[in-house]
Amino acid sequence: IALSAFLENQQAAEARRESRLAFIERAAIIALHLVDMLLENQGHGISCDTDESCIRCGLQAKDIVLENFAVEIGADYDIEDLKKSPELLFAALESVTDVKIPDSLRRNYAIKDVQTLPEILQKLGLVLYQLFSRGKIAPSSIEKEESIVYTNKLRTREGFDDGTEDEDQPGAKNGRQQRSIGDTCKSFRRVQISVLEDSLSELCVPASISILVKDLIERGDDDEYAFQSLEDVSAELRQIAVQPNAFLYYGEDTSQKGVLDFEGNIVGRAEEMSCLLEAAARIEMAGDDPSHPHSLVLIGGGAGLGKSYLVENVCDSLTESGWIYLSCKFDRLMAKPLSTIASAFEKFFQHVASSVNWGRDIGAILSSVQDNLSASGIVVLSELIPSLCTLYPVLFASIVRDDDFDSSEEDRISSEDEHLNDSTMDNDIIASAETLKNRLHYLFRKLVHAIARPEHPLFLCVDDLQWVDESGIQLLSSLLTDSDYLINNNGDSQRLLVFGTYRDDEVDEGHILSNYLNKFNSSASVSVRNIHLDAITKSDANVLVSEAIRLPVRQTRVLTDAVYAKTLGNPLYLQLFMKSLVDEKLLSYSLVEKRWIWNIEAVRATSIDDNVAELLTRKLRRLPDDCQKALKIASCFGLQVEESSLRILLASNKRLIPCLERARQEGILERDGLRFAHDMIQQVTYDMMSPEERGACHCAI
Repeated sequence: IALSAFLENQQAAEARRESRLAFIERAAIIALHLVDMLLENQGHGISCDTDESCIRCGLQAKDIVLENFAVEIGADYDIEDLKKSPELLFAALESVTDVKIPDSLRRNYAIKDVQTLPEILQKLGLVLYQLFSRGKIAPSSIEKEESIVYTNKLRTREGFDDGTEDEDQPGAKNGRQQRSIGDTCKSFRRVQISVLEDSLSELCVPASISILVKDLIERGDDDEYAFQSLEDVSAELRQIAVQPNAFLYYGEDTSQKGVLDFEGNIVGRAEEMSCLLEAAARIEMAGDDPSHPHSLVLIGGGAGLGKSYLVENVCDSLTESGWIYLSCKFDRLMAKPLSTIASAFEKFFQHVASSVNWGRDIGAILSSVQDNLSASGIVVLSELIPSLCTLYPVLFASIVRDDDFDSSEEDRISSEDEHLNDSTMDNDIIASAETLKNRLHYLFRKLVHAIARPEHPLFLCVDDLQWVDESGIQLLSSLLTDSDYLINNNGDSQRLLVFGTYRDDEVDEGHILSNYLNKFNSSASVSVRNIHLDAITKSDANVLVSEAIRLPVRQTRVLTDAVYAKTLGNPLYLQLFMKSLVDEKLLSYSLVEKRWIWNIEAVRATSIDDNVAELLTRKLRRLPDDCQKALKIASCFGLQVEESSLRILLASNKRLIPCLERARQEGILERDGLRFAHDMIQQVTYDMMSPEERGACHCAI
C-alpha cells in the first residue's frame, strides 16, 4: 500500500478520539519500520572532509520523500477495498511487516552517496511530519519571534513566578533559587516554542512524537538533545511503539496529569531477576527427586535500593506460571512471636476463604491440609492462622461440643531431634515451651507440604530480615533445614523456595541473622544463593525518569544528569527527590504543552538532603499537623494498621482519619488500606516522635 494513499484515506476518516489514537499508534510502528529500512541501507565507517557527521546511504536525501515509501502488510487484502474502508485499513495495518522503497531507487554505495547526517535526518523528519499529521506539509517557517511572547505568557499561566520574590513561593525557602521569566522559558529545553511543534500539538499529536519530529527537522550541532545517528532515531521510536500507554496515550488520561508515576517495569535489575528465576527453575526441574534441597535466595543491599520491588516483580512472573505465593515482612515493632511468618499463611487462607467458587485446586489444598494435619494440629495452628476456623467449620464445631477437648485428643510432643510421625504427634501432650515450639515447627512444616504440589510449587518471600526475631528465624530455619516432611503419604516430594531480603549494612557479625546465615550455607538441606544490590547506573536511572514523566530517554537525559548527581542512583531517593521537585514547582505538568516541563538550572541549584531519612522528614513536616499526628500513631503499629484499631485510638478525635487521605495522595500511604508505602517512611515517621510521645502512644495502644 502506498504510504501517501494511506494518508489520503485517513484525511477522509472521522476524527474520533479512538480512531485518532489508533492512527498514531500504527503510524509509530510504520515510522519505526521506515527508519529500520534506512538503517539496513546505510553504510558504516564513512569519513568526511567536513566537520559534520556523514553517512553513506543507498538512498540519496532527495529520495526520502513520502511518495517513495510503501507499507508491506502480512495479510491478503484487496487494495481497492482498503482504499474504500478506513476500518478495514486499520485492521490491515495491525499486520504491518515492513516499509519498502522501489528497487529503482536502490543504489550501490558510491562516493557521491556520502551525505551529511543532518541532511538525511531533516528529510526523514519531513516525511514523519506528514505521516503523523495525516498528510499535511510541515510549516515553512519553523520559528517566529512572537513565540517568545507566547512562551512567557504560557509559563506565567503555569504558575511560575514573575521575577518578584514571594515568601509563599517554594523557591524562596530552603536556599531555592528564585526564577525569572527568562529562566522559566528554559523550563523545557528551548527559549522558543517551535511553530512546527505547535502545529503538531494542534493536530493532537502526542508530545513525544512532536518533539522527535521537531528535533529531526531542526537539528542543531550545538544542541545537547540532537540525534547523533539513525540508530538514535530507531531507539526512540522503538521505546514509544513498545510502550504506547506511556508515550502516546498519557496526555489523554487527565486523571494522571501532574502525578509522577514510578509504577512500571523494574529497571536495571535484569541480572538479579534472572538469578531469582533460575532458582525457581531448579526447583521445578528437580521433579520428585527427594534428594534435591530447598532453595534460599538472599538479597542484600542498603535501604531504598529496590530489594522488595525486585522480589515482587519476580513473584508476579512465578504466580503466572502456577506457583503459590506467600509473603511476610518483619517489623522492628513486632511483638508476638511467630506472628510474621504465620501472617503469610493467614493471607493465603484468607484468599482461599474469600473465593466464591472453590475450584478443584483450592479443594485439593483444603483436603491435603486435613489429610496431613490432625484435627488438633489444625486447632493449634488456628491460634496463629485464624482463617482456618472459617475453612473448617465442621471440625471446629465438633471440638466446641467436646466437653473434654483439652484431654481427649492432645498430642504427645517429642523432642526436636526425635523422629516425628502422624501417630505420635496426634497423641502428644504439651509439656513445656520447648516442646510446644518443636510441635509448632513440625506443624508448619506439614502445612507447607500440604499446600505445595508438583503442579503448584510454593515460594515464600520474607522481607526485612534485619529485623527478624529469634522465634521467627528459628521457624524459618526449621522450614529450610528439617527434611522430615519432604515426602508425603503418596510419595510426592516437595521443596520450598524462599526469597529473603535484608539491609546488609545493618547486619554485623553479632547479629542473630549472621549465625543462621552461616548455618544455611553449611547445610546440605538448603541451596543458598546470595545477591547484593548496588545503586542503579545513570542510564538505568534515565529509563526510570523517562517512564515517570512519559518522555523518551533522549529527551530526559539532561534532567536525569542533574537528578542522578544528587541521588547517586538510589531508586527510592531518586523518586522522593523528583516528587520534591514537583512540590517545589520546579517540575510540573503543562496542560497547554501536554507534557512535563522543568527548569534545569533551578533543579541543578536545588539543595539536597544528606540522606533519604532527612528528605522524608522534610516531606512529612510539610503535611498538615492533624495528618502528621495520625501518621505518628499509625507508625506505632508498624508497617500496617487496621483502620478499626486506629479509629478506636482516635475516637475522641475522629477528624484525624480523613486527614490520612492527604498522606495517600502524597504517596506516604498505599492507596488501599493503612499501610506505609515503604518501611523507611514508617521508620522516619516513628522517629519524628520524642521518646515521651512514643511511650504515651504505645501505652494507649
